Amino acid sequence: YFIAGVILLAITHISSFILVAALVFFLVLVTLEKLPYHRAELEGALFATFFTVWLTLIFFKQVLLAQGVSVLHENVPAELLGTYFLRFDLFSSIALLGILPVAFGIYTIYRYVFREPHREIYLYASLAFVILLLLWNRQLRLEAGLMFLALILSVLSSQAFKVSLNYLAKTKAAHFMPAIIGLLVLAITATSALPAVFGSNILASQPTTAEVAAYEWLKNNTQPGSVVLSIPEDGLPIQFFSQRATVTDTNFLLVRDAAQRLEATRRIYRSQASTQALPDLTRYDVDYIMVSPRIMAEYGRLGD
Repeated sequence: YFIAGVILLAITHISSFILVAALVFFLVLVTLEKLPYHRAELEGALFATFFTVWLTLIFFKQVLLAQGVSVLHENVPAELLGTYFLRFDLFSSIALLGILPVAFGIYTIYRYVFREPHREIYLYASLAFVILLLLWNRQLRLEAGLMFLALILSVLSSQAFKVSLNYLAKTKAAHFMPAIIGLLVLAITATSALPAVFGSNILASQPTTAEVAAYEWLKNNTQPGSVVLSIPEDGLPIQFFSQRATVTDTNFLLVRDAAQRLEATRRIYRSQASTQALPDLTRYDVDYIMVSPRIMAEYGRLGD
């Protein structure tokens, strides 16, 4: 199952490198602590590493040669890096993840890494360390990194909950166990308010019903080879719902002239006359220009 999972992850998403780095760090930790590990674990980590690197070189060889280190930031144009790869702020991230899950997760790592070495906890700690390092270096999108951390903390904090409840059951506080559990549930719910708001903001950025209807209109009333101009955030939804090509989208990795396309899109939306936009429209064979409340809020009313 491990080999099948590694192959599937390596084929479907670049985040397989997070798993590879975590496995390597895990083996380093258990070796330094002189903990026993099975030969199959070493072989599995080596297989995951070499297979992921090999597959990446096959799929992205030309991209790596053409774009170099910019691949680390998904070839996102420089002016958008601050938007796509937000600066990691420790206190804001703790608030978004929830204070209690973070506190219990840190306690679990401290106890089972430094006091009572536990191999399974080492693996989760390795994953958390790699993700935090990538977030700190702005090589992983904040929303993706926080999602991964939330999953890891949910597992780690459950271990801390279990230990805490077992300890309380042996004390005089055992008579108040239902009340204690109720207070914990209330505390977790209260500290989950900010993560819920963060999640709702992400959902709010999704296409509205009116926008989806416009995309479907494009599909039913335009030629299959038509090209639509839109802001990058609308590119992938347009491609999905209308099955029409766009000048830009948020997947910059395989686009050689991503920065030029972004600048051309901005020039067109900011132009005050069609003659100003004509060279860029001709260069990218644009047939339709998408205008939405979000675009008008960013660029104002388009010129004639």
